[in-house]
Amino acid sequence: MACLLRHGTTTAMYFATIHVDATCALADACVAVGQRAFVGKVNMDRHGPADYCETTLQSLEGSAEVTRRVRASQRGEPVEHHLVRPVLTPRFVPTCSPELLRGLGAMAAMDPHGIRVQSHISESDGEVAFTARLHDGQRDAALLDQVGRCNLNR
Repeated sequence: MACLLRHGTTTAMYFATIHVDATCALADACVAVGQRAFVGKVNMDRHGPADYCETTLQSLEGSAEVTRRVRASQRGEPVEHHLVRPVLTPRFVPTCSPELLRGLGAMAAMDPHGIRVQSHISESDGEVAFTARLHDGQRDAALLDQVGRCNLNR
């Protein structure tokens, strides 16, 4: 982070990990070095390494906890002035069940501070085809639009 700042990167969007404490530690480190950042706990409940997938409920609860802790760590400042902000992070549409995507979409829709959503998009023809098979022919962008609909026009 400090190296990024020295080279002129004043704002970064980070995909952290599925782990709540590590994600919050990354957010705290950004605050400590003064880097404006959006930090997201990675969400994935399928099609990933067995030791790196969570249940849908664990993933949603973890994102809610990260959001709460990142905002609480910067008390005293209005949320709109926070240097570091939480961001919902469905890792990649094929690694998120429809239930997880809907849950993250509901979190985004209900967030009073306009939480952002970030994700990878299909990066190869094979990934695009896999996503389409998983989601009845829809492509990543259409699915992510459903998750983050309330945030895309901000």
